[in-house]
Amino acid sequence: MSLEEYSIYKPHIEKRLLEFKKTPRSRWFREVAFCLFTPQSSPFHAEGALLEIEEAGGLEGKLSTTQVAGILGKRHRYVRFHIQKAKRFNEFVRMRRRVEKILFSKYSPKEERLRLIEVVNGMGLKEGSHALRNIGRSGLSILDRHILRCLCEHRVIKEVPKSITFKDYLYIEKRFEAFSKKIQISMDSLDFFFWLKATGLIFK
Repeated sequence: MSLEEYSIYKPHIEKRLLEFKKTPRSRWFREVAFCLFTPQSSPFHAEGALLEIEEAGGLEGKLSTTQVAGILGKRHRYVRFHIQKAKRFNEFVRMRRRVEKILFSKYSPKEERLRLIEVVNGMGLKEGSHALRNIGRSGLSILDRHILRCLCEHRVIKEVPKSITFKDYLYIEKRFEAFSKKIQISMDSLDFFFWLKATGLIFK
């Protein structure tokens, strides 16, 4: 993958990042919920399931865990680990006020992420970064397998790790950040560019 290609996609990437910056406060809960469903699952499946849950009042706590699991487990857009994710989703619904306080207390994005993953069951550094990016935060890396392969390709890291510990994630993020400064492209833009080139998609 050539970084020279970035200029071709730059307008699309910057437009999408600006849209995230303009995400209304009223959507924060939905965006964080979306990122609870995405691990090891298609983002399109996660979005489709979330839309059905939303329409049924699930964001307001009107669905049982069994009902949420039923929606996540539908064959045509199956979300992996649907029973576990349904339990975590309803836990998240019950603690929404606590999470909202974290997100709107003027912490730095990295401090927000740490506090978010401390209180939201099932959310790690990657999911926390993703959720915060989707509500307009910047300076966080979403280190999924696509991004890690690209970082390896550009010799930011020596190899794609089989698993990533908390410490590993922060180390790779620092390497990624240094690389972005060196080539003068923001880490947010590079993250999006790498994901776009690997998947061919501009989604969220």
